[in-house]
Amino acid sequence: MQQPMQQPMQYGAGTGAGAGQGYGAGARGALAPGARAAGAALCAAMLAVEIAWVIRDLKAVGLHDTLWTWLGLLLPGNEHGLLATGGLDAVLIVVLAGALVASRRPSAGWAFVAAGLFAAVYRLPEVWIFTADWTKGAPLHDRALSTGIGFVVAGIALIVLGLAGRRPADAPPPGPYPAYGAYQGPAAAPAPYGGGGAATGGQVPARPGDGPAVVAGLLALALALELTGWQFYYVQKYNDPGYGEPHLYKHLITGERTIEYLLAAPTYYGAWAAVALGVVLAVAALARAPLARTLGTALGFLVALNAVISLDAWHKERLLFKDGIPTFFVAQQGFEIGELVAGLLLLVLLIPKAGGPRPAPAPAWGPPPAGGFPHPPQAPPPPAYGGAADTPGAFGPPPNLPPNLPPQQSQPPQRPPASYGYPPSAPPSTPPRTPPNAPPPPAEPPRGQ
Repeated sequence: MQQPMQQPMQYGAGTGAGAGQGYGAGARGALAPGARAAGAALCAAMLAVEIAWVIRDLKAVGLHDTLWTWLGLLLPGNEHGLLATGGLDAVLIVVLAGALVASRRPSAGWAFVAAGLFAAVYRLPEVWIFTADWTKGAPLHDRALSTGIGFVVAGIALIVLGLAGRRPADAPPPGPYPAYGAYQGPAAAPAPYGGGGAATGGQVPARPGDGPAVVAGLLALALALELTGWQFYYVQKYNDPGYGEPHLYKHLITGERTIEYLLAAPTYYGAWAAVALGVVLAVAALARAPLARTLGTALGFLVALNAVISLDAWHKERLLFKDGIPTFFVAQQGFEIGELVAGLLLLVLLIPKAGGPRPAPAPAWGPPPAGGFPHPPQAPPPPAYGGAADTPGAFGPPPNLPPNLPPQQSQPPQRPPASYGYPPSAPPSTPPRTPPNAPPPPAEPPRGQ
């Protein structure tokens, strides 16, 4: 009884061991090699600029005073002059270094997006600060302005590379054999939800798990609401005619005569930027998007470090939960402890982790792996040396055709010809008989009497 002929299937889209590992599925969301190289170059350049500024401060005041100023234990302008760097630079160094390390993997796109967002958003104020009249003649003016412009441009470029530099799902694989260049051996067991990046060798960006994503999304939303509430409070308080100088809140947004170090983002501009990033993180986390991991890690580190710096400043002024301080101060300190805990929780919940086992590498020179060399799905195994005629791999008549192919029909091509390193397609299981139109065999000579 003849069976219907099996429909040809695109390699990598079947249901067997190699299912989902071809270019149509496994590489979806992977960053193209050119985009990874360009993103790594941008991250390395910005990281070098940050390190150069840090070295300048280390030479000016030393390691101890630089670190203590970053942490809020030394107040700038009192113990020493104004520094160029602060806690924000520590965050940018960590984020850019993480993106540079991630550029080795095809799933680096979302790390580039997070690094680009931080670089562009938190360096944008330098563009208007150092083009304003009140900063003309300031020390290192031109270098600071060049840093701001360069980071904004490079940050936007990183975002574009991370979003638009991903390889399309139907792109031809690299290598000399387009139809089979993506084959990497038998696939490993699928990783659990949230660990796909490791299970596919870094090809697919890892999504956060269900539980951590929901908790992180709610935390990010709570942080955004808390920071927004404080900003509305400050608007009302600082616009009071009896409180401080006029337009103080505006100056804390624009940075006019209120920045704490040369490359600092204005205090309340940084707060509103954190609100915007928190909303983006909440949406990404609740949607279980891969961006939630990279952006959540960066934002969690920033929020936790800012809370530490604020609490250190309160301690330096001997006002940390001191008796008799205004209720307004107590509330600020209590919420800063909450921000520290929330930032650490974001780090724990969203920091990228290894998922499942990696797929086996493609065989190269040396002994074959256990079980023989892997083969594309739906293809019969090649004959090995030795064995009986009825067993696969015999030296003699080849094995039978797969049962899903009807007789009298040729096997659909499933792989390249033998000249590319694969054995030729298997002939029928029995030797062919003499064709009907062949000449008759020669007569036997007469036998002797």
